[in-house]
Amino acid sequence: MIGLALAAGCGGGGGVAPAETVEISGMIKIDGQPTENVEVYYVSIGGDGRTSGLLAVTDGDGKYSLPEVLPGEYRVQVDMQRNGEPDPALKKYKENSPLRAEVSVSNTNFDFDVVVKK
Repeated sequence: MIGLALAAGCGGGGGVAPAETVEISGMIKIDGQPTENVEVYYVSIGGDGRTSGLLAVTDGDGKYSLPEVLPGEYRVQVDMQRNGEPDPALKKYKENSPLRAEVSVSNTNFDFDVVVKK
């Protein structure tokens, strides 16, 4: 699986201790098909500000993983590039995405089937 985590910390004490975090994983399907090269972006909802966002890119089987994710509620945004531009068919799943993930020690797998065809 391909994954890249981008996190920003604030406050004075360095980063987040790994013991406070969990690894999450999942699969992205678009119209029922596992899809490669989908950007999966987890944005903290009402968190403590220690995580601004986490980014993973799906592999050839549509799978992704993110290490060291703080437990909490996240809005999940998905996007992919078409001809060097964001895919307009995925607009619904960007800034105001309806996809949500409640990350906890016991809840670490999040599969989403994104519907773009009508």
